[in-house]
Amino acid sequence: MVRRISKSEIAGVLEQWRVGSLIKFVTQRVYAEQLIQGIPYLQAIDEFRSKEAGDGRSDAYEGLLTSFMSVGSSRAIYCMTALEDSNYQFFLQSKDGRRIRDEFSNRGAAVLIKDPVEFLLRFQEAEPEGINFGLVSYDGDIFEPKVALSNFKQAASEVTFHKNRAYEYQHEFRIVTGHDCDIDFKQEDRDGVTHNVFNGYIPYQGLRLGSLDDIAELLTFQ
Repeated sequence: MVRRISKSEIAGVLEQWRVGSLIKFVTQRVYAEQLIQGIPYLQAIDEFRSKEAGDGRSDAYEGLLTSFMSVGSSRAIYCMTALEDSNYQFFLQSKDGRRIRDEFSNRGAAVLIKDPVEFLLRFQEAEPEGINFGLVSYDGDIFEPKVALSNFKQAASEVTFHKNRAYEYQHEFRIVTGHDCDIDFKQEDRDGVTHNVFNGYIPYQGLRLGSLDDIAELLTFQ
């Protein structure tokens, strides 16, 4: 049976973590509009290891040693930026805010989640397998190849919430679902024989949160 996290529990941990609001930066305005409609765009954790993801998205150690994790590299996750309050204008003018906006939205659009407690409750309600969520910890030592394997085993239950220290400016908040993204295959001809070759994961857009008009705001950038 999937354990559901109560509203008071969510509110308590967000207060402890000093998370007052969340921002989702997107590369295209249509993704922001879809989120406000209640359709989030989730990707497999392994997708963030690809160098093709671009600045700020590519972490070679993302999802490393997933065989020791409680979730696999195909698990659908949702990444956002955590703010201490709803004063997003101040954050967007900061050095970190400008860098994230340039890397993740190409000055396109974003969605401000003004009530993260209600947002997480709706996310949880929409995901039948339950969710896990939390702030990312930027302690790069854990992802250095020379670290002993035992250290990875000890951190297995939390490894999806760890990133290299180089990405600390992202202030990332993650939601880990119970859904695995489907594999995308492409066909290649080898010696006259057609083979299906792994071509990454298909983004997951099957969750329906319902309209977020009451707790979200569309932000556009020039």
